[in-house]
Order: sequence, then structure tokens, then C-alpha cells
Amino acid sequence: MVNKIFIKKFIVPIAIFVLILPIGVWALGIVEEGFLVNNSEVAIDAHGTCKKVKANDGREYFVPTKGIDEWSSFLENTPVGMTLSECIDFSDQVEFITSFSCPNPYHYMRCGLVGVTDSITSDGGYIYAFEDGYNGSYSSQKLHIYKYNKDTKSVSLVETIKNLGNYPKWIESFAINSDGSRILLTRRQDVAGGTSSFYIYAFDGVNANLLYTGSYKGGFSHNVSAINEDGTVVAFQGRIYEKNGSTYDEVFDNGFHGALASNDPQQSHIGANLYLGDDSFYLFKREGRGDIVQKQSDGSWQVIQSILPSVNNKWQASFAAVSNDYSLMAINSKKDSSSNYKSDIYKKNESGPGYTKLGTIDLGDLQRHTVEFSAAGRYFISAGKTWNIDPMLEGGSPIVVKSTANWMDSYSTSQFGYAHENSLGDIVVARPDINGGAKFSGKFYIYKRLPN
Repeated sequence: MVNKIFIKKFIVPIAIFVLILPIGVWALGIVEEGFLVNNSEVAIDAHGTCKKVKANDGREYFVPTKGIDEWSSFLENTPVGMTLSECIDFSDQVEFITSFSCPNPYHYMRCGLVGVTDSITSDGGYIYAFEDGYNGSYSSQKLHIYKYNKDTKSVSLVETIKNLGNYPKWIESFAINSDGSRILLTRRQDVAGGTSSFYIYAFDGVNANLLYTGSYKGGFSHNVSAINEDGTVVAFQGRIYEKNGSTYDEVFDNGFHGALASNDPQQSHIGANLYLGDDSFYLFKREGRGDIVQKQSDGSWQVIQSILPSVNNKWQASFAAVSNDYSLMAINSKKDSSSNYKSDIYKKNESGPGYTKLGTIDLGDLQRHTVEFSAAGRYFISAGKTWNIDPMLEGGSPIVVKSTANWMDSYSTSQFGYAHENSLGDIVVARPDINGGAKFSGKFYIYKRLPN
């Protein structure tokens, strides 16, 4: 068995020790578990600080990043044989790379779902595209997985998950973990009090295999679901399900079970659920309210913070986003009694649980438009505008740095356009082709964020 060099941090006194442990002890490569670093440089973006880390002595090291104290101690006490350098300082400019056609260009949702928080993996190697099967009526749905080759700037289909059902029992959302190895699909049920289903798949880079099928009561339009890094915990419809042996058991319920939008106009049409790292989730509730729920030491899941909008939120404004390192969160809600909307920006607390509100970004009458943070969280993007939010971290106001000719111009005219960006600056944009028209080209566009 190959042994690796592992670094463990002891708080008092601060010191770095090297331990010999067998590889495979942890699921590595994510902030919550840590990173293996050898002579290949690795960019680690953890707790708001990004550094490139490299080993120069021919050995392989484990770098702890789960807690901010661990990461800070490593940066302050970097072992001899390892070097640190600055990550790319990304700009507000992006470069077009390539595009590819959406699976079903007829309908405005064929590029994907409104209820999606991510569609590109953390390394940029895979892109996920949902096909709603609409061709005058909803038919067989599919989730396509494409491989993106950065060297050749080409995209190729590698897998399609089929037999996902037809309207009205249709898939309303999917979620992937950062490397795309676990996929959650949630089904909608347009019958009040009806039974809905959810599915968990494993993807190995070639094949997607069904791991589990579960059921739950209720299900409303445009639910946004979430999944943790190893796929053992999922969240949707105000609920959390955790893996327990061969099953996924409901471990938390905030009482929000959805409803048909036509029956309850105050009920959100788009309920956002986010994975926030550290065994915690943001769960949407009625009228734009939400809870941050975290797993406790006794195994229970408890509300640690409630998010409340300034005014009651209608069903069209419930989008949310979290930065790639979980340090920033955005929650959409109504700004006032008119049709104006806003995104409240929150920063993760460095000491203690939960998030602190930094300020608000006015979105105008965008309603159902989605929002996204850039690679390093410096920029906030929605509906054809890009804001620099660095000043908000110091108590200032966000600055509009791009408001026209934006790579997200599709947002300004289509509620179903969306964009996702990973920590490397790889961006995928879904641009709807509404009802077969030529307004948008019915394609996915791939961009790369440029350095300063």
C-alpha cells in the first residue's frame, strides 16, 4: 500500500506534524476533507483565502482545510518542502471558448431547469444538461452529461440518464456535487397532497448508475434541490434526507411542503435549497423566508439561523446562490410592494455558525432570474449585469462593472437562461430558444474568466 505524507495541526501550541497514513482514508479534493498535494500545483480556495500549493521534495502531502483554524495554521506554518503562491486574480472580463447545441431546442426549458444551482464540475471537465422532452406536450425526459476537453476546446456526449417520466410527474430539479460523481433528481407532482419521488445516481466519468429511489409527499414547481459532497445528504422541498445504510431517511422537515402555484399565489414557484458546506443547508420557506440547518454533534439537524426578507416574497423571487467556497450567499426576495426585487448578500461567519448580511443589490423587476457568484466570489452576476462586491466586505456598496454586452445578456430577456461558474473560472451559460424561435440559439456557451 502506498503511504502518503499527512499534515496535522495542533492548536496550542501551533505546530505542524507529519503523519504517515494510508491513502484513501478520506475523500479528498474538497474543502471539507482536505487536499493531497505533490509536485503538481493545486489551487486551494478555502474560507475566503485562495493559495496555490505545491510540494518540491518529491513527496505527497495532505493539506487540512475543513476548519478555518486548520487552513490558517497551515498557511502560517507551511512545511519545508512546500511552496505557496497567489491564485489568479480574476477580472470581470470573460473569453468565449465554444458552444454546443442543447438536446431539445424546441422549448424554452430544453437547456436545463430553472431549479439548478450548478451544471459544471469543479474541474470544468463535465457539463450537465437537462432535456424536458417538450415537443408540443411533455414526453420522455433525460439528463445529458457532456465531457468538456479544455485542451481541444471540444464537447462530447458521454452519458444520458433516461426514463425519467412524463408530465405531470416530471423532473423539476437536479443537483450535482462538486466533482459530478453524485447526482440528485427530484420529481414534481401536480396533484395537491400527491406523492413525489427523488433519485440518486453515481457517475464514474463514463456511466451513471441509479443508487436509490425515494418518495415524499407534495412537490411544487421549480424546486431547487441540493446535495452534499459525498452524496450522503440531500435537501429539497424544505426537507433533508440522510443516508442510513441502504436507505435515505428524512432527518429534518421545516414544514414547507409546496403547493400548486395556481392554488396558492403566495406559495413560492421557485423554492431554493443550497448546500453550504460544514454539514449545513439553506432551506427555503414560504414567502421567501429560509432557515440554515446544520447537523449537530448528537446527529440531529437543527435550525441555527433564520433568513427573513424585508417584505413578503411572492412566488417568483426565491432564487439563491452560494460561492464556490461557501463563504458568500445570496438570497433573492421582493424589495418593496411594487415589482422590484433584490439580492441580499451574506458572508459566512469566521467564528461561530451562520452568515452575516453584508448588504443588498437591487435587481429591478427581474423576478425569476437566477444569480451567481464568480470564480473567487469577487463578482456577483445576474440579468446582464456584473457587480464587484469586494467593497461590501469592508462595509461599502457594490460597484456595477459591466451592464451591457454581458456574457449573460440572455438573462435580460429570458427567465430560463442561467449561468454557472466554478472556482477555476470555467463558465457555462444556457441560452434558451423560446418555442423554437431564433431569439437565442438554443445552445450552451462556454466561457473562461480572464485574469487581471
